[in-house]
Amino acid sequence: MSWEEESEEDWEDYEEDPEAADYRATYAGLVGRPLAIGALSVVPLLVAYELSLGASIGHRRNTAEMLLGMALRPLGNYEAEGRWVLIGLVAAAGLFGMRGGMRRGLSQGLRIPLEGALAAIVLGPLMLLLQNAVGGRGGAWFLPDAAPQLVPSLARIGFVAGGAGYEEIVFRLGLYTACYFLARAVADFFAAPRRLQRLFADLAGISVSSGVFAMAHFDGLADVLGYQGASFDRSLFLWYLGSGAALALLFRLRGIGVAAWAHALFNGAIVLGAGPGVFR
Repeated sequence: MSWEEESEEDWEDYEEDPEAADYRATYAGLVGRPLAIGALSVVPLLVAYELSLGASIGHRRNTAEMLLGMALRPLGNYEAEGRWVLIGLVAAAGLFGMRGGMRRGLSQGLRIPLEGALAAIVLGPLMLLLQNAVGGRGGAWFLPDAAPQLVPSLARIGFVAGGAGYEEIVFRLGLYTACYFLARAVADFFAAPRRLQRLFADLAGISVSSGVFAMAHFDGLADVLGYQGASFDRSLFLWYLGSGAALALLFRLRGIGVAAWAHALFNGAIVLGAGPGVFR
């Protein structure tokens, strides 16, 4: 059964009319699988990231996690506990939101990391081509936070791989989706044809989410969050922008779970030493 057919089951009681059916199809396209399964599949990545913060990996934190955690700052010293509660709520919502039974939902969720691994393998050559196009660094990747180490620790792998889960939730599931429906509403207000509405909304979602994703790696946004980021580099910005667009397309086509696992496994592979030469 295809994802679209699975999504149809989730909407059996939905009142049909042309506009509602169009938005229903849009929702199904944005989340790929039913959202509960996709969200549940990201939970192990979030857990890995949180566990890595308890180990000795320095004082860095993921920008997306800090953005998401701004709502928890009133908790003060209990902010970390608040994130664990949120992860538990995501897991609970995913389990209770499954349709078609627990066994079927879990089997679907287990396939997501496998699809993410295949997508990560495809991303490798694409990211290498992009890096060469914007001014590569010879045999090294651009990623300063995911630079390979001689003997990488589990905490280091958990940090760069698990942080990808937070990035996909904030920049793709959150920002892309918000921009999509906002742009769709604007296009609808001006009575644009539905096909043009969808195209405009997708371009807005990809552009804004990728742009913010790229800027999140540099000083400007880092200063707002209270830590020191990397100095702006044009080539590195363009590389992050292109990689963000690739992940946004993956999110649009296959859902949050596959995008998160592809991102996580790509970052983890780099820490383990998978340099550009692997993809040549």
